[in-house]
Amino acid sequence: MTPWRVLPVMLVAAAAGIPVAAQMPPPGPVPANASQITARVLRDSVPVGEGVQVRLVILKAHPFKPGLESLIQPGQEVEAFAKSGRAIPVGKVIEATIELTGDTRGVRWWLSNFQYR
Repeated sequence: MTPWRVLPVMLVAAAAGIPVAAQMPPPGPVPANASQITARVLRDSVPVGEGVQVRLVILKAHPFKPGLESLIQPGQEVEAFAKSGRAIPVGKVIEATIELTGDTRGVRWWLSNFQYR
């Protein structure tokens, strides 16, 4: 089991009253990944700092290039962030690159190179 997938198991153990603090592994990074996606915007983007946050449903997804995992699947709904401050209106279909970043303490989807279709 990869380290970043251990967190849900640990949360269940903690909820069951099994002590896990001493057993926690060090933070494990998300494996290298990037996907080329086609997605529909479910909610207008919201400004966050210098970027935007947007809710998407993934229509198509495949690895961005050979050797990289695609950690997102068609049908999945995600909150994603884009460093561009460009608004993304609800209902639009976009094509973009999406990457999952973070570690066992938390993850975030990042959009880049997006365009409306």
